[in-house]
Amino acid sequence: MVPEKKSYDISYCTVSMNRAEHVKKTLTKNIENNLSSNVEFLLLDYNSEDDLEIWTMNNMKHHIKSGKLKFFKTNEPTHFDRSHSRNMIIKQAKGKYVCNVDADNYLGKGFSEYVIKIFSENNNCYLGTDLDGVHYNLMDTYGRVCCEKSVFMTLRGYDESLKGYGPEDKDFFSRLENIGISKVTIKNTKFLRAIAHSNTERICNEFLSKQLKDIYICHINPERSIVLITLFNKTYNLFEIEPNKYKSVIVANLVENSFQEGKILIDKDESIILQSEKNQQVLSRSSSLEYRLNGTTIIFKKNTDVKFKQKALIDIPLIMNQAKMQKNILKNRNIVNELGFGEGSLIKNFGEKFNVYQ
Repeated sequence: MVPEKKSYDISYCTVSMNRAEHVKKTLTKNIENNLSSNVEFLLLDYNSEDDLEIWTMNNMKHHIKSGKLKFFKTNEPTHFDRSHSRNMIIKQAKGKYVCNVDADNYLGKGFSEYVIKIFSENNNCYLGTDLDGVHYNLMDTYGRVCCEKSVFMTLRGYDESLKGYGPEDKDFFSRLENIGISKVTIKNTKFLRAIAHSNTERICNEFLSKQLKDIYICHINPERSIVLITLFNKTYNLFEIEPNKYKSVIVANLVENSFQEGKILIDKDESIILQSEKNQQVLSRSSSLEYRLNGTTIIFKKNTDVKFKQKALIDIPLIMNQAKMQKNILKNRNIVNELGFGEGSLIKNFGEKFNVYQ
C-alpha cells in the first residue's frame, strides 16, 4: 500500500445509491483521464443494495492501493439524501479544491488542468454549470460544482433541510455568491457528458418515491390549490400552492405558512382522519374519488393518474425546497446545518470504520 498523501490539488467526490451500472462506466474512465494529475477520487456507497462494493473491491483495488481512489461505505441510510450524502463524502476530501461529480457524469480529458487554470486565474471563485440554460441545457450535469474545500466547510456544505429532488445545487451556488465567491460557468460541454437516464431512475431511491401513497387536491380558485399527500408510514403533508413567482422552472410556489404535517389516525375508503399538533381534521368520502373536509364545502379529489404521481415525486420536493432556499436568501442565511452536517458512520477501503461528526 502506497503511503497516503496528506494533500491533493483536487478531490473528485461521487455518491452512489444503487447506481453501480453508472459508476462502472464513469469512474474507470474519469480516473484514466486523470492518472497523471495530483487528484484523488472519493466514492461513497450510500448503503446500496447492488454490487457496487463487490465490483469496486474486485476491479478498482489497484487504484485504492495507489491512493488514487478512496472507497467509503455507510450502512445507515434507508433512502437517498443528496445533501447529506454529498456532505458526508466531501468532508473526507484532502484536496484544496473539492468537486462534486454525480455517478452518471464523465469529467472528460483535461478537466483537472482546466479546473486548476480557472482557480489560478480567478480569485474567490467557484466552478459551476449553467443552471439557467443560457449556454446549454444539460440536466444530468447540474450537480457539477468545484470550490475550495475551506469555503465548502465554512458554509457547512449543502443544506440538509432540503429533502428530495433539487434545488440543493442552486441553493449552494446562491450561498457561495452571497459571501463574495463569484461563479465561473463551465462552458465547454466536452467536460459535461453524462449517461442519459429516466426521471424514474433519478428519484427511485428517495424518501418520497418509497413512501408516497396517495395525492388529494382541492382547487380553491384558478390560482390556488390545497394539496394533501398521504404516506405509507402513516404521516401526511398538507399545503397550499400558487403560481411560481420566482425565476425558475418549478411548477408552483408554496404559500407561506400553509405547510402542515402530522399523523394519519385512520385511512380507509370512507374517511381519513388527520392529526397535527394543532388540530384534528376529517375527510369524509362524498363520491368515489371525492372527500369533504370537516363537513365543509372544501372538496379534495384523489388523483389516481400514474403519470401525474410520477411527476409529483419531482415537483413536490422542488416546491418545498424552493421555499426553503428563498428563506435562506431573504434571511441572508449563508451558513446552514447548524446542528451538524454529513454525520454518520463510515467504513473506509473495506476495513476501517469511523464516525463522522460536525
